[in-house]
Amino acid sequence: MKQRLFGQAICADDVVRLPAEAGASALVRLVGALISRGIEEREGKYTIPEITERPSVPDGGVDAEYTTPENLPGHETGGLIGPGRTVFQFKFRDATRADRKSLLRELSRCLREEFPRVASTCDRYVLMTNLQLAGAERKKLREAALGSWPAFTGNPLVIWGAEEIALGLNSAPDLRHLFFADSGPCTLDFAATELRSDDEIPLASGALKAKAPSEFVGMLLRLVVQPHTNYSIDWELGQAIEPLRDREVLLEFAREAGVEGARLIAANLDPEKQGFWPLAADLLAALGYDEKVEGRLLARLGSGSWSGSPVSMIERRIEGAKSLLSHKDAKVVTWARQALADLDDWRQRALGEDREEWIWDYRIGRAALEEMLARKDSPERLWAIGRLLEDAPLDRVRKLLTRTDILDALPKLQHLDEATRTKWEQWARSGSDAR
Repeated sequence: MKQRLFGQAICADDVVRLPAEAGASALVRLVGALISRGIEEREGKYTIPEITERPSVPDGGVDAEYTTPENLPGHETGGLIGPGRTVFQFKFRDATRADRKSLLRELSRCLREEFPRVASTCDRYVLMTNLQLAGAERKKLREAALGSWPAFTGNPLVIWGAEEIALGLNSAPDLRHLFFADSGPCTLDFAATELRSDDEIPLASGALKAKAPSEFVGMLLRLVVQPHTNYSIDWELGQAIEPLRDREVLLEFAREAGVEGARLIAANLDPEKQGFWPLAADLLAALGYDEKVEGRLLARLGSGSWSGSPVSMIERRIEGAKSLLSHKDAKVVTWARQALADLDDWRQRALGEDREEWIWDYRIGRAALEEMLARKDSPERLWAIGRLLEDAPLDRVRKLLTRTDILDALPKLQHLDEATRTKWEQWARSGSDAR
């Protein structure tokens, strides 16, 4: 492997260029460490899955497997570990042996042959390869697998290429150091410091972000759903998504990750970007009714930035909502009518009450919210902090809450989902309250 100094991020090319003489075994050990870390963070203990380091030996389509204990929460994350039995397949391909298209055709053929052997006995299938995968190539691999066993459609089918593996390691510097550095033992103190660095993304993926932005968004999505993800990656995701450009990547992720994936996407869409309205309709129609998807989309409509009056921005959004009134799916039409009612109400009050528009289910003005926050040790203050952390734009949170406020409140906010809780805890611990 190419050696790196501790603290220096790797990129997808480092994974692609694993040496042919030991690349297959190296890939198994590398992804095995990532899987074990995922199990540890989900279950609270370090567990090594049943795994083989001889990937060239016939295995019936199974290189590793893990069954989640029944007493653990069964929520779907779209990541490497989830409810039930997960089968892992590792595919190393020597990038110097043939051209990339030939290697991908060979990989598709292997999937068509091997996937039916395991699909009927697993709840989740994870393919991990050292090849770089564009969005269309990932889609073809998915179609190859499901085409050979259509009954698996709707189950999590996760595909990680070189980019996701590199980003996964860059979010776990201690693991990365074991495989890609020779500067001495890695300590937890150094690892914790590096995890709080905002430099991880540009170091590892700056070129990909510029040359293949949709693939970059896909990688961020798959990384964000991993436990204890660097919070800076979460912020990056909202900035990186372009609904019109990234529509196929976003919908593919929603299909893979299910309702949790749709909620993540809904929370990171910008109504001012092209393609928001068709994509919102796709999310609402594809996955059936989900209150949180609908609520997060409505919350996005009630947030934004403007100079002076927001009326012109509101009217643009009203026109967008009207475009969905003729949609063939009744759920979309119902949501569009609610959006229109909320937006029209906002427009009517834009020159009057200064409302917290991101609180989509209550009419609460800014002064009223600030009054709640001023009531120390009150249920109203705790409720207000919870809503800020769940739905408010970052600049509003930073204006109203200190990092100490957040850390003090988090243990009492039992209703927060783990991703939201982890994101804000990491942010609050990453700096001081100096403003």
